[in-house]
Amino acid sequence: MDVAGGRKFFTQDPKYKADLLDPLQLVGIEACLATLQKILGEGVSQTQAAGSLSRHGVAHGRELAYDTRVNSAKYWSVLDALVQWARPMAQQEAQRLRRERESASAGSQDVDANGRRLDNREFRETKDFLRKLLTSAMGWLASTGELRRDLVGNVYTVKDFVKAGLPADPGIHTSLSPDGKIIWFWRTTMSGWVLGAAVGIHGDGFDEWLYSGSTPPLDGPHETPTVWGRPYDTPPDWTS
Repeated sequence: MDVAGGRKFFTQDPKYKADLLDPLQLVGIEACLATLQKILGEGVSQTQAAGSLSRHGVAHGRELAYDTRVNSAKYWSVLDALVQWARPMAQQEAQRLRRERESASAGSQDVDANGRRLDNREFRETKDFLRKLLTSAMGWLASTGELRRDLVGNVYTVKDFVKAGLPADPGIHTSLSPDGKIIWFWRTTMSGWVLGAAVGIHGDGFDEWLYSGSTPPLDGPHETPTVWGRPYDTPPDWTS
């Protein structure tokens, strides 16, 4: 109902029945979900043990032989098909709601009950890409013994930024500590807030830092520990 404008899968009333036809998807062609919708939506007027898939019969105790492995497999298959059908519309609806929320909170300096900024435009895309850079940096370090500072612009280029939902020139900055043991990345989001991430060598493993602030982290975690916090601390703006 959430992705079908309030219309239902189980109903006989054409005014309220969800339109499941979509010729661009295999599950949406006329012979698939629409046909199953009719079978699963049939009414059962008398108590029976026919093994029917009718939602009405099962929910109201009129179908007594529904609980079989065959019916279970059929229902799971239908559920999988519904997910395939609904996913594109669910993504569109989620994007619409996100745009509305971001528009309403644009320019706000307030935070929610968990300390997260209400104006979090581009936070999700920025955090995802910064985490990707951390993973890549650790991979290069593990394989070559060195931190590579040309990940942005060489390893990751315009197509990667755009695919991640960022501008073609996302303005991601890279810095390396003088001893070459810590690398950090930061970006000013559309909201004007800065998010950053750092990774460094610690014994045989790694330490990771996450940053959230009104100004860029001009120095690394070891030079400004009060700015970056302790390794593996998670600022509120990184929790969602």
